[in-house]
Amino acid sequence: EFSNGSKIIREETKEANGTVTINKNVSEVEGLLEKIVKIKNPDGSVKKTERKYGSNGDFTEKTIIKEANGEKTTFTFASKDGKEAILQKITSSSNIVRIPDEVISADGISQPVLQLSAGIVPKSTISIKLGSKVVVIKKNALRGRNKLISLTVYAGTNLGRDSLKNTGSELVIYVIVPKNATKQERVAAKESIQNQLKKAGNSKATVKIIKE
Repeated sequence: EFSNGSKIIREETKEANGTVTINKNVSEVEGLLEKIVKIKNPDGSVKKTERKYGSNGDFTEKTIIKEANGEKTTFTFASKDGKEAILQKITSSSNIVRIPDEVISADGISQPVLQLSAGIVPKSTISIKLGSKVVVIKKNALRGRNKLISLTVYAGTNLGRDSLKNTGSELVIYVIVPKNATKQERVAAKESIQNQLKKAGNSKATVKIIKE
């Protein structure tokens, strides 16, 4: 545990071929906490993974995690030729994720869409625009009291199928459209989400359109 209340994080996820342990080794780097992700396979081999970012694939994405007072803040950086810039910042507490409106770009990199992935929504990704707020389910809580009941997304959002399964008729998805959207555009935005629900095997959830 570090002086600012941050801790080393260890997570385990189970795959069909055995247990995969993800060790997140955290160390202080210039006042921040650098997360180095190592994936340990069932055979004991360790593989360090780095994700490339940017249209030309030559930007490296780095994630920094700080934990204090029950809240976890995740920073994502893009780096190239020794230069770094913050792409996104997420602060989470319990199963509420708050996303700030501001985005900092570096050398033409922009991050208008935030990916919320497996650690928050099981086996799937929900894409939402920065600035919107969303209530998400905790990992492995699909059948519990914390299952997804309300979701706010922007028109054009692609939802992961697994996040929509087993949610039932109580799920309400609010789709945000621009103020000047035509009736045809509003209908298309609603139908897009409804079609995703049907493909996930959930035709009972409610989809509502709200203007930006």
